[in-house]
Amino acid sequence: PWEVVALEVNSLPTSVGPDGTIMGYQMHPETNRDIWTYSPGGELTMLLDTRHNERAGAISPDGTLFAYVSDEEGSDDVYLRTLPDAGRQWRVSSSGGSAPVWSRDGSQLFYRDGEAINVSSIGGSGASLRIGEPEEHFRAEGLYFDHFGNPSFDVAPDGSMILLLTEPSNVRTRVVLNFDPK
Repeated sequence: PWEVVALEVNSLPTSVGPDGTIMGYQMHPETNRDIWTYSPGGELTMLLDTRHNERAGAISPDGTLFAYVSDEEGSDDVYLRTLPDAGRQWRVSSSGGSAPVWSRDGSQLFYRDGEAINVSSIGGSGASLRIGEPEEHFRAEGLYFDHFGNPSFDVAPDGSMILLLTEPSNVRTRVVLNFDPK
């Protein structure tokens, strides 16, 4: 049967992993924005709970990494960490970044840097993870800017197109667990 999960008002789900794990972030009065996961088994886990603003988490297609935005170096940048423990950390952007979006095969990570959509290649795993130098993919004047670092664009499954949001939206999100379209 379907199950609708109501998350706290100050929480925002941002990604769903291949196993059904939901990632999001919440506001906390002492630690700012913190990233959490909600497992298919119903377990809520705080992954990043620091004095910095961590948000816009995006689980990789294989479920072994997540990208996110943090201001830990003073301004917003995109980082990667391992799942499920958030142990190792890699910085992806070098001059600012927000709104991380994975390619469907996990070989590229797109993110926003001002009016530019940048892309970095991602290869290997664990200690042999390789992150390519960021390259400007294209510029998008008028691209909607979400002040929390959430994506306002997405990459088509075959990588042939990027879909852009050019103005704010009042779309609300509901999470339905155990959905079976049959």
